[in-house]
Amino acid sequence: FDGELVTSRTFQFLGTAPALVHYLIDLTLEYNVPLVACEAYGYQRTLVQWIDYVCEQRGVASLHVVPIDRGMKSKNAAMLTLLKAVMKNEILLHSRVRSAVLKQIRDYDPLLRDNTDDLLDTMYYAPLVVLMHSRDILLPLEASYAELELDSAGELIIPTGDY
Repeated sequence: FDGELVTSRTFQFLGTAPALVHYLIDLTLEYNVPLVACEAYGYQRTLVQWIDYVCEQRGVASLHVVPIDRGMKSKNAAMLTLLKAVMKNEILLHSRVRSAVLKQIRDYDPLLRDNTDDLLDTMYYAPLVVLMHSRDILLPLEASYAELELDSAGELIIPTGDY
């Protein structure tokens, strides 16, 4: 929003991995999301392949799926980076998610390996995704020449609406 990242909505899914992939694809279609970034560690890394596979099976060509990782940064360093970004309002929190995010920040224990930090991970990666995949985030206006509408003077009619 106006050049600022805003965490405005969260979705959680409990179910099987195949159902998760279908749920995610359905969400991207419903909300017109052109890019999904999956954490490139362990099980999440395989989601890139599974989402691509299921998109191909379902004929969904509009979704681009990429792996994302922290590089050499440790999990605790990433969480500290996120906390600073939230405190500086570099990542804004919508009122719908503020309580859930602040709870995860409050409950995060850097001495534990098993934290509930799914929202925090997502928010940490958001600026990296914007930086590394900014062109992929833009919604493409795709149409074949034969499908374009022309007015009586032969000028291209640009459809209006949300893209």
